[in-house]
Amino acid sequence: PVPAPAAEAPAEAPRFALKQIVDVAARTFPGYNFTGGVATITKVNDERLGGAAMTDGSDRRTTGYTYGIKYVMGGSEKRVDAQWISPQGGGGADDADDRAEAAAPPAFQEGDAVEAKFQNGTRWYPARVTAVRAPKTRGRDFTFDLLYDDGEPEERVRPDMMRADASRPAQPPRPKRAAKPAAPAPKRPKPAAAAPRRRLVADPCDSLEAVFGDVSGDGRFDLQDVTYAWDFSNAYAAFSANASEPNPFDA
Repeated sequence: PVPAPAAEAPAEAPRFALKQIVDVAARTFPGYNFTGGVATITKVNDERLGGAAMTDGSDRRTTGYTYGIKYVMGGSEKRVDAQWISPQGGGGADDADDRAEAAAPPAFQEGDAVEAKFQNGTRWYPARVTAVRAPKTRGRDFTFDLLYDDGEPEERVRPDMMRADASRPAQPPRPKRAAKPAAPAPKRPKPAAAAPRRRLVADPCDSLEAVFGDVSGDGRFDLQDVTYAWDFSNAYAAFSANASEPNPFDA
């Protein structure tokens, strides 16, 4: 019997079409500085027969096509792999695997007891996970901040540099402190009331009479009384300054 012809695999089709609006992921790791954003597909490149080297930050091609894109905010790229592109509003069935990979949970949680290779060394040291950092681009792993048992911290440790420590239980993450309400502004004290001004004597002679009195003895207070009192004050001041002089008031 003649063997049945082998079924041909369905031809691969591009995931995105010309003029399609898409979201392009940022790629800001060492050697690359693509900020990504909303863009339009301007060209579909067939790479199935072997194309040029990838310059968009990809280690390999995930499909047989790359895409030229033009960003809405300005700028463009010529050969972007499909792993960095997703349709506006979510992807279809073609990139379900990429979405599942992006939604994969982190290998460790905050508070987990682990052992890690400090600064990519060769020895394992006990530590605790203090923070979980989500990847900025699809296809990359979560990284972790650690606090080693000797008090040394380390940030952004890759999961391949870590392993679970089953001999120690995990600790619950520290509860975040609630923000203290701002203290009310102190009230400004009211200024003290000013002391009432003393009323000036309308007639100057009223106050002079109270001080000197009727010195002349004529039964009334007048300028002669003020003159007598003034002369008396000068004579007493002179006597006080020079006690050796005879006291004029002893006579």
